[in-house]
Amino acid sequence: MEHVVYKGNFITVTEEDINGKIILIKELRVHEHPTESWKLVGGVHEEGDSLEAAANKELREELKMRGTIIPFMSINRKGTFCESTSIVLAKDLTHDPLPNPDGEHVILGMQEFSVDEIYQKALGGEFPWGSISYALIKFYHDVKKRIINL
Repeated sequence: MEHVVYKGNFITVTEEDINGKIILIKELRVHEHPTESWKLVGGVHEEGDSLEAAANKELREELKMRGTIIPFMSINRKGTFCESTSIVLAKDLTHDPLPNPDGEHVILGMQEFSVDEIYQKALGGEFPWGSISYALIKFYHDVKKRIINL
């Protein structure tokens, strides 16, 4: 089995639909455990691509949509565990598909979740602990404090 190692910056997109819900994709990754899980759209931020271009590329490949990109937060950690992740919000989604380089079979579906449901999934360990869980919990609190209006 071939293992792909991504080096560089990652981008994660939180898709907000017209109803103020978050869209997650159900993805199949045979090299991960569990092999099927709900995830945010995400991928590698290629050098030279703008944040908006990188986010829309991932949206188009995984969700078959493009949207207006709003920067949300960046995490840059150095040391034993190095990570550079940009997390953005996307709204005003429109159909604009690109082929998924991982294969169309890896996206098993998509579903809308409320902010409260996302928060419970994050607290329940349904997302890997780290920057994504932190961002989802921060997003929940920002919505509840009306820093972000859905």
